[in-house]
Amino acid sequence: MPGREEVARRAREVLLADLSRHPTIPELARACGTSPTVLKEAFREEFGMPVYQWARRRRMIAAARLLARTDLPVADVARALGYANASKFARAFASCLRMSPTAFRERYRPRAGAGLPRS
Repeated sequence: MPGREEVARRAREVLLADLSRHPTIPELARACGTSPTVLKEAFREEFGMPVYQWARRRRMIAAARLLARTDLPVADVARALGYANASKFARAFASCLRMSPTAFRERYRPRAGAGLPRS
């Protein structure tokens, strides 16, 4: 059985490999070769928060990047990150970032011509 630090790091790698997957704790524990209890404890010790909270934050970071850097519709961003629908994604996004995905995009998306020298 791997050490606790190794378990937490393996879990992080599994989660980051495909942010669209939302594995259960037992599935993630099996992938890491440990029990769900050890996984939860090791992950919290290593990363300072529960598995689901960490994974959700990573998904929201990825969502923020997609919203700011692409023209993908919000529904496509939601699907890319494994959400069943745009509404559920929008609620999760707003809960994490305190604004809707659309408001985030409007606020943080580079504007056409921004940063170009004036003549």
